[in-house]
Amino acid sequence: MEPRLDITMNQPKLEENASRANRTAALIRLGEALRELERYKEALQAFDEAIAQTGETTRLLNLKGITLCDLDRFEEAEKTFTRTTEIAPDDSAASLRLARLQLSMRKYAVAQKHAT
Repeated sequence: MEPRLDITMNQPKLEENASRANRTAALIRLGEALRELERYKEALQAFDEAIAQTGETTRLLNLKGITLCDLDRFEEAEKTFTRTTEIAPDDSAASLRLARLQLSMRKYAVAQKHAT
């Protein structure tokens, strides 16, 4: 008779991961809804909390960067978009977003690097 694998040992971990994923998805939806309502500070808090739970993802960093732009916090947005391009160097949309921001900040030489 073959030994049975006891998957119940991992059940709490699976439930914890599912719960964390659900909380993160809810925070993203909340942040997006708050942005639509132009409640940018609260949206930023939701995105920051989601990042704290799951780590940096391109989606979360892009949402955070866009929200920072909404708040006219361009230097922070630039750092956030730069981080996005570091973790996803092939993401052309992220590079373009960074280049557009840098153009608006009159950082032409740096923007050209990201636009190409």
